[in-house]
Amino acid sequence: MLGYQDKGPLRSGDKVSVKKISLVDDHYGIIVELRRGRKKYDHPLYDLEAINKDPINYQPVKDYCVWFANR
Repeated sequence: MLGYQDKGPLRSGDKVSVKKISLVDDHYGIIVELRRGRKKYDHPLYDLEAINKDPINYQPVKDYCVWFANR
């Protein structure tokens, strides 16, 4: 996860697994279902960073984050 978060169960630097796209929101963009341990959360994709530099996952997520920030 990127950025500073004051409240909530997730913190910057937490490692999570994205399981699926939950919905697309006009304000927050793509919302994904992710897991940290056994807990499930919904979180905006733009606030995540792929840690595996494999281009299959890394580049599309990075491109989306850049696009979302500049829309």
